Amino acid sequence: MSPPVTLLVWISLFSSAAAFGATTTKPNKYEVKFNKMVSELTLTPQAVECIDSPKQRVLFRGVAAAAAEPQVRNAFGIVYGDLAPIRVAGDLVFGKLTSVAEEVRKQEGLVAATDDDDGSSAALLATSRQLFDLIDGDQSGGIDREELANSPDLMALILHNANDSNTEAADAFMK
Repeated sequence: MSPPVTLLVWISLFSSAAAFGATTTKPNKYEVKFNKMVSELTLTPQAVECIDSPKQRVLFRGVAAAAAEPQVRNAFGIVYGDLAPIRVAGDLVFGKLTSVAEEVRKQEGLVAATDDDDGSSAALLATSRQLFDLIDGDQSGGIDREELANSPDLMALILHNANDSNTEAADAFMK
């Protein structure tokens, strides 16, 4: 082989190996830190349902989804490692979410302790949380009078007198 062809073959082989992650370099400190952060913030679906804030539940579901997809995880890892402003922001977000994850793991343990072997308590919690989220239209973390009055199924549960309007029944229930 002539020198230019040999050089092209080596470049091609090196590029292919790098593209498939076959490099022999050890991870740098940012990769190690990023992987640790993702691991610490990856919660089970049951644990995510123990989080009160709908926005935080979305964040933790996103972390779990990204962690499950190697290409997405690697892409975020590259951005974290290469862009200092993103790294600073990621560290701040991680700091805030770490305490939530620790508290949720404790709550998940309590739910698991009350569970039968079939996981019914965790499943009930997840279903209840999803139902609550459907009714809490403004995602305020609470159900207000208007949201209650706009839910026919809930109104059927609290309507004691057929002559009451939804608004009156909701007011009476909210007292």
